[in-house]
Formats: sequence, structure tokens, C-alpha cells
Amino acid sequence: FLTEALQDNIALKKADKTKLLGRKDKRPNKQKLAEQFLRGDEIREWKLEIPEFKSTNRVRNTTLIFSPGLLNGMLPVRAFQNAFPKIQDELGIRIIRADNHPMRGCSSNIDDLIAAIDHGAGLAADTTTIPPSEQKTPGDIFLIGYSKGAPDIYELLAQRPDLKNKIRCIYNWGGAIGGSYLADDIYNSIKNLDIPKVEKA
Repeated sequence: FLTEALQDNIALKKADKTKLLGRKDKRPNKQKLAEQFLRGDEIREWKLEIPEFKSTNRVRNTTLIFSPGLLNGMLPVRAFQNAFPKIQDELGIRIIRADNHPMRGCSSNIDDLIAAIDHGAGLAADTTTIPPSEQKTPGDIFLIGYSKGAPDIYELLAQRPDLKNKIRCIYNWGGAIGGSYLADDIYNSIKNLDIPKVEKA
């Protein structure tokens, strides 16, 4: 966050206290940003010297598979809609969005994750559907689980331990591993409704 924010003139201007102090703010820019935008122990992170990321062929040969959250497809915008195409271009990696269904449980969404992992099916980085002619089975993969997408991934691992040699990394982005108050409230509001069960054909 701090490294990227150093390139953002608006963030730097917001963090500068020159006007407030009545003199030039001589703090390093990283410190200014950390003290303005971070909280608690995170503020100390401005002192860390993190080496610049250098892309390697090993990264380029890995496919990022994104497991989206509960509202996937229900809103006109999808998570990381603008960021993923940029990341794909910058790092030269392939990004596939598993087309997880927003109203299904974790066990059912495994089918969508498997389609992405085994066949390269789903949505592209820019959220367009990958046509069958462009689907290609990924080699090594790393998974990002966002919100409900994280427990979907963990359910996948529990049911498909054979994938462990193919998965190089799992990143949990705000994953609702222990559920969420929102999900509990939704469930409690509908659990007593008389909804007929629909049998699969």
C-alpha cells in the first residue's frame, strides 16, 4: 500500500502537514502516508525496506484463479474489475475468474472452481466470458479468495486434496472463513420460510 501510495500525488498532498505545522513537513513521504492512512501497529510499516518486486518466468507460468464473493454477478461491477486487467498486462500472467454462483453454498461452488482449474473455464480478467475455443488448462495456479470466495476455496481443498501439488499459493482477501453477521442475518430471516425443495433433474 505504501509503495503504491508514493506514486499518488493526491495521497501525498493529503498526508503532508506543512500548512498545519506552519513550516515544511520534513517527515519521509512513507512516514507521512503511514501516519495519515494506517492505524495502530501498522503505522510502523513505513520503516520496512521491502525489495522491489521483480517478475520471473516462474510467476508468468502461473495462473491466478480468483474465487469471488457472495455478490458475484449480482451487481453491475465485479471485484477487481479494473485492477485485474492491469495486473495481467503488467506481470504477464493469466487471470481466470471462477464464475461462482452468488446464491449457492461452498460445496456447490466447487464445480465452478474446478471448471477454472481443470479446463480454464470461467471469466477473463476483464469479466468477459472465456469462450470454449480460448479455454486452456492451467498449469501451476495460485488462488485468491475474496469474502465468501475464501471458504469456497477451503471447501475445495477439503474435497480435492489431490490439487495440493498444483496450487502454489492461496491468498485470503477479507475471507469470511468464520461466516459473517450479514450471512447469519440473511439465513435467520429466511430459514423459517416455506420454500418447496426443487429436486435436480
